[in-house]
Amino acid sequence: MTKEEVIKILLQIEAVYPDFLTKNETVSCWFTFATVMDYAKVQARLFAHIRRSPYPPRLFQLTDITASDFPSVCGEEDMNNKQPILSWMDEYSLKA
Repeated sequence: MTKEEVIKILLQIEAVYPDFLTKNETVSCWFTFATVMDYAKVQARLFAHIRRSPYPPRLFQLTDITASDFPSVCGEEDMNNKQPILSWMDEYSLKA
């Protein structure tokens, strides 16, 4: 999956679940796993999740990644970091 496809998925989640707020850490985590995710599978699982759940999905619910994979890659160190992770924003922000 590309970074553009990750952004599309996150925007779809935000559109369906208005209380869902995409944090910088969430985007960074999705980018970390993007290369091992298949866009079509994630999209299909998202649509199935939307039909059955009033709550936004978690990353591992839409992918083959397990919840135990998170602490080693983007869990503890990113969550304990009080500085916002803004590196992705430069690449994907709207520029006038």
